[in-house]
Amino acid sequence: MSVHHRSRIVVVGAGYAGLTTALRLARQVGARVRIDLVDGRADHQLVTRLHEVAAGRLAPAAAAVPLRMLLAGTSIQLHRAWVEGIDLQLGQVTTSAGPLDYDTLVLAPGSQTDYRGVSGAAELTLALRTIEDALRLREKLAVHLRRPGPPFFHAAGRSGLTFLVVGGGYTGVELAAELADLRGRSAPALRVGLLEAGPRLLPNSDAWLGNQAAAALERLGVQVFLDSPCQFVDGSGVQVPGGHISANLVVWAAGVRAPCFLADAGLQVNLAGRALIDRSLAAVAHSEVLVLGDAAAATDSNGAELPPSAQAAVHEGLWAAADLEATLLGRTAQPFVARLDGEALSLGARRGLARIGGFALEGAPAVLVKRLAATRYLSQLGGPALPALQCARQHLWDWRPQPTMRRSGQDDYSGRAA
Repeated sequence: MSVHHRSRIVVVGAGYAGLTTALRLARQVGARVRIDLVDGRADHQLVTRLHEVAAGRLAPAAAAVPLRMLLAGTSIQLHRAWVEGIDLQLGQVTTSAGPLDYDTLVLAPGSQTDYRGVSGAAELTLALRTIEDALRLREKLAVHLRRPGPPFFHAAGRSGLTFLVVGGGYTGVELAAELADLRGRSAPALRVGLLEAGPRLLPNSDAWLGNQAAAALERLGVQVFLDSPCQFVDGSGVQVPGGHISANLVVWAAGVRAPCFLADAGLQVNLAGRALIDRSLAAVAHSEVLVLGDAAAATDSNGAELPPSAQAAVHEGLWAAADLEATLLGRTAQPFVARLDGEALSLGARRGLARIGGFALEGAPAVLVKRLAATRYLSQLGGPALPALQCARQHLWDWRPQPTMRRSGQDDYSGRAA
């Protein structure tokens, strides 16, 4: 990677990886580089908390940090726009607000929902990738909670409302737990199902975590369907190999893919559209392009591809900033090595699971670990006052998303875990 004096660095995406890279680099090298940050949103969305927003437990304001506030006092230029194309030969990014030339390009555009070719999924389910998605789901939940619905296919004779989440990854598991909590708060007749195509939940995580998550959800009353790939979605539920599962509301959390403009630009990508990268996180055959977060097929020390996660994205962003700084100052950059601290997930307001090193945590200690991780991240972004400000926004602000920059047919890459 070669970075010249007063190099032009364009960062695409103000998610976890992109924003971390831009802020850390601006703080370390200041006016030595020009940093342009491109994103169509006005806020940095804390998408790991969207399940709480969707279930009504968290105010939307607490899951969004205004970019103008985070970038104030830095040399970063924010461009509210979407990427429409990349010319690798010219070194130019085409955006909805005009072209941007670069010497170094950092691609961290996040991901979009992958419906995996399942008929009816895109048209008849709700996704959970952005705060706008969370608010739509929250409104749908409020509507459905006022009326009864069909039972699951093997619970014939019981009446009540049924919600089904498709996908047993982090988003699916955490959302299913939040929905189960609604039963205790306002919907005693509510039933919740979680559909997973594979043999266990959290397939990209520690086996203990997946097994404990399944057991915890069942204790909460969530009906877990394993080895049940969704074949199609219709107006009354989903079809699986074992039969038809009826549901009032189906939420799709079964996977993500990288935006198509990566492949369209000529970058080498895998089947999920994630760019193939080397040990410096640079795109194959394009050393001037770093790819981070959900958009990158980054691997761990064993060569296994890292799953899309906020933790991995932040770590990649910190490394990318250090790499760019070292090159700018004439030092030798080190190869990227994934160092993940562990895993933690919430199962409603007071329950959780965590695996930190050799320690397995359940209940309140796991919830504390997850909250401390969130606090540390916010402090890293905006200093020690930011966690307190976000807590205040939970109680004092009635936030509504600002209009999002969109174009017809444009990929809605949200920056999830990027």
